[in-house]
Amino acid sequence: MKTIFFSFFILLNVVMYSQNTSTSSDRIYFNVEDLKFDNIKDVEIENFKFVNPTLNLDYGVYIFQVKPFEFLPKKGVKQIKKISTYIKYAHNGDKNLFSYDLFDQEGKKYLTNERGYINTYYHYDENKRLKEKIRVVRNDTVYHNKYQFNQKNQLLALSETAVEYDHQDRPIHYKNSKAPNSPYKTLLLYNKNKVRIEEREGDRILGFREFSYSENNNLIKENYRDRTVFNSYNDKNQKIKSVAFSNKNMYCIETFEYNEMGDLTMHRFRFAGDIKNGTKAESRSQYKYDKWNNKIYVLSEGEINSITTEHFYEIEYY
Repeated sequence: MKTIFFSFFILLNVVMYSQNTSTSSDRIYFNVEDLKFDNIKDVEIENFKFVNPTLNLDYGVYIFQVKPFEFLPKKGVKQIKKISTYIKYAHNGDKNLFSYDLFDQEGKKYLTNERGYINTYYHYDENKRLKEKIRVVRNDTVYHNKYQFNQKNQLLALSETAVEYDHQDRPIHYKNSKAPNSPYKTLLLYNKNKVRIEEREGDRILGFREFSYSENNNLIKENYRDRTVFNSYNDKNQKIKSVAFSNKNMYCIETFEYNEMGDLTMHRFRFAGDIKNGTKAESRSQYKYDKWNNKIYVLSEGEINSITTEHFYEIEYY
């Protein structure tokens, strides 16, 4: 028993030492599942500076974007004309068209069709930045989003939602510009390498999210009201592991694998309970790519989700 306790004590100290002495914080939480939640320390980086961050209000939770938008496609990349997405479920064996996307010769997407009757149209300004996104279900317009960006490609407004920036070019709050007297607004508060997003009604905090970043601008910690996620990255800034805690108890572990070209090839998901019980139940997603490094196939299977699903992506090039 003394030998076991001594070995565990050494292991715990090695993990804690790696948390406090790593030259990069990208992998500082890699073995976080070996620690009690209350013993996991925050990473604070002195003199950290966010450079032209912005908001992506199209995605609910992850609205903070550590870098400005990039609208122009990478040079030298073969331009895609059309991507058709097919889905096949193991229980029926049929491969059915789910959606297709159309792109112009500059690489800008201008149409997405889903299920044959849902269309999303994309329009761009003279600087090739997204200007409008219109979603139509059959003949009914579900939404018509209008976008405004500054010269640094930071979002200034999404329809009636206006974003305000501070003197360091960081977004600090946003609210409905059509209701300037409304008590509801969202604030962004910065502290070193952390940004805290608070939804408020007057001075009352309704909800919050807090994100912590590494020296390489990688999201290493996500903190919500009852959930915390710790992320780790490799030397290429690719996420390789996520460990989630719910109410201070470990909930799940996800791992990610990549090929030599940097493409994601495998994503595994396991519940903490299965890990502790020694069972091998997991969900797996395997990815394949064409010679242009564009995704052409995803196989989702495993013991957690009994339904095996295949996604096929048929790509036409200019």
